[in-house]
Amino acid sequence: MAHQSTSNKLEITQSLVKHLDGVNEAEAMSQWWRNTRVDSGLRLTEFGYNTFTQKLFLKRYTISIEQSVKHIKNNPRVLLDLDRYLTCPYWFPPRKQAIILFGEQEANMVALYNGDIMLYMKNTSAWC
Repeated sequence: MAHQSTSNKLEITQSLVKHLDGVNEAEAMSQWWRNTRVDSGLRLTEFGYNTFTQKLFLKRYTISIEQSVKHIKNNPRVLLDLDRYLTCPYWFPPRKQAIILFGEQEANMVALYNGDIMLYMKNTSAWC
């Protein structure tokens, strides 16, 4: 996986919004993404996750993670690294120790690290 300098959020949004009636790009950007800046990471809101799974039926991969989601969400460094290095949309389900990825390659890579997000991010940042 190569480091991306900018997010492909806009391309993803433009591509997917074409498949939904009554949803424009601006609405999708503000409702689907946790951070609405175009050049930010690909973390989804709950609404975005539901749209991806229940309306667009996108394939997703649920990976059990070693660290608690609360620990990850309270660790700005990890969140920044996830935003910086994950090239697919992702979501943290409530009350589960898991991450849901919408990219097969990254799901496989995280799984190879036995769900250790911290180690995965550490090694991913070393590749760039």
